[in-house]
Amino acid sequence: MKNLLKKEKHLIITFDTMTSSIYMDRLCSQNNVEGRIITVPKEIDKGCGSAFATKNLDKEFWIKFMEDNNVKYSKIYIMDY
Repeated sequence: MKNLLKKEKHLIITFDTMTSSIYMDRLCSQNNVEGRIITVPKEIDKGCGSAFATKNLDKEFWIKFMEDNNVKYSKIYIMDY
């Protein structure tokens, strides 16, 4: 049986704490920025176990967004998810 879920490129941001991932999710909702909390994919480090995923692959945008809003993140990946 074929895999019905086609993977697409996503930018994945990991965090050291759940508080940071929830804060990131809340900020994005308040600012109409696309993305959502996910379970950290098995291919990358676990951190706190949750991550933020978005189809917006502009790494510089996300770094600035997080710096401007004092979001503490661990790593940023671009991968099929």
